[in-house]
Amino acid sequence: MNGHALGGGAELSLACDLRILSTQATFGFPEMRLGLFPGAGGSQRLPRLVGPHLAKRLMIEGEGLTPQRAQELGLVDVVVEHAEFEATVTERARRLAAQPTATIALLKRVVDEGYGLPLEQALEREEQGVADLIGTADAAEGLQAFLEKRAAVFTGH
Repeated sequence: MNGHALGGGAELSLACDLRILSTQATFGFPEMRLGLFPGAGGSQRLPRLVGPHLAKRLMIEGEGLTPQRAQELGLVDVVVEHAEFEATVTERARRLAAQPTATIALLKRVVDEGYGLPLEQALEREEQGVADLIGTADAAEGLQAFLEKRAAVFTGH
């Protein structure tokens, strides 16, 4: 986020796996000042990130957060100097794209489906995910690359 991430923009970011914020960006949930509340997922995602008490406070007070405070609260992962923002985002995107994207998708699904379940059921979901993973081309490539002592080249399959 390199600009205003207020209201809907901040809410949208809560659905992302990686949130990078420029030191010159603004971040917050000011909807209350308009007689509204974060209704694009924010009222549900924010409490899951910071807990219900703090989430309610942030939404009711509607104050803007400094980039550093947003990071302290776990609302953003990385705060980057404005001049380094584009290069940092590009580098992170390239690094993530080179990873086994199908494996990442499966991991995200296993975590999301298992979160909140009793541990025994969550572990069963994980076990099924591992069974699904073993049949992927990326898993085969990763293991083969390890055995051959070379960098893996993943295709997302």
